[in-house]
Amino acid sequence: MESERISAFADKDSAAAVLATIIQVRGHSYRKEGASMLLTEDGRRIGSISPGCLEADLHARVAAILEAGVHEVANYNMRPEEDVVWGEEIGCGGEIRILLEPLTGTLRGLLREIGRRVRCGERVKLVRREAGGILRYWLEPAGARSESAADSAGAVAERMSRHGEESRAETEGAAAVTASGHGAEELEADGALPFFVPASGREVKERETEGALLFATVFAPRDRLVIFGARDEAVAVGELARGIGFETVVADWRPELCRPGRFPHAATFVGEPERIVAELQIGERDFVMIGSHHLRRDREMAALVMPLRPAYLGIVGSARRIKLVLDGMAPEPFVKAPIGLAIGAEGAEEIAVSVAAELIGWRKRLRSSAFERRNA
Repeated sequence: MESERISAFADKDSAAAVLATIIQVRGHSYRKEGASMLLTEDGRRIGSISPGCLEADLHARVAAILEAGVHEVANYNMRPEEDVVWGEEIGCGGEIRILLEPLTGTLRGLLREIGRRVRCGERVKLVRREAGGILRYWLEPAGARSESAADSAGAVAERMSRHGEESRAETEGAAAVTASGHGAEELEADGALPFFVPASGREVKERETEGALLFATVFAPRDRLVIFGARDEAVAVGELARGIGFETVVADWRPELCRPGRFPHAATFVGEPERIVAELQIGERDFVMIGSHHLRRDREMAALVMPLRPAYLGIVGSARRIKLVLDGMAPEPFVKAPIGLAIGAEGAEEIAVSVAAELIGWRKRLRSSAFERRNA
């Protein structure tokens, strides 16, 4: 999520700044590899990489890094047995390596380009190669693009209302530049690099290659949550889902429930279930919540979505009602019914908390499973 704010800063704010990225963690850490933040010369902080224990020390390095115009790697040992100051007072118990890079014209331009591509549903890899104390940068595609996020964006952009946000930009050509502005060497496609970041939705990788230290960070679009049923709980879930990194679409057949301003944190789509599924192009990467409180339409939506095998399908309702919604449908591991963690939630706001917490856990398990499959 901080990557959106960082790319927006790179695009619209001219203040001098340093980009801090965690590139290695041993032991426990508040954030994992790939977490980034910006430290500006005028004292602002965008994002976070610790609960506040490292930022002051990192900010103290900003002026020197900006003056020198070169990157730096900061190492923090917070293990109690190794470092009395960091370990006993902070208690995190881990070792952290942080790459600090001045936000130069080249890096700033690449972050702008990353923001544009991610908004169009692409996964983008920012590659850094260090040799002789100089960092070289370039961008590469990072796996398959998110069809549900990208292709449906173009197909239904005119029908989906995004309050307070601009429409998605078109994807531009690949960028490959070095710190000096010249074309970068192509990265050889060999074995996988060792670090994966399920917590942030991005990967950070590091390896030695031909005497150079190489870092690659993968930036991915937000996961999409499609909420069928523009009821009060959809308003609350949409707000929390946006805050935890989901791109949210609320879909309903009733235009009056999707009126402008009711869902400031989500897009809206008006249509019957068949049209919703077809035009939003719901697929295996999507998270879906069904809760219109209309039995026939909820059942129709479930019957349309189940064969698509989404990442997650949560259904609102009592055990008796859910049995009616799913009657005749085979059980599937991606279905969670009733939706949400069993915390005795009552009312829209509490239900939203239970759903958001479940989405966080489900998403992390999916990413961990994907990592294990890739490294088996």
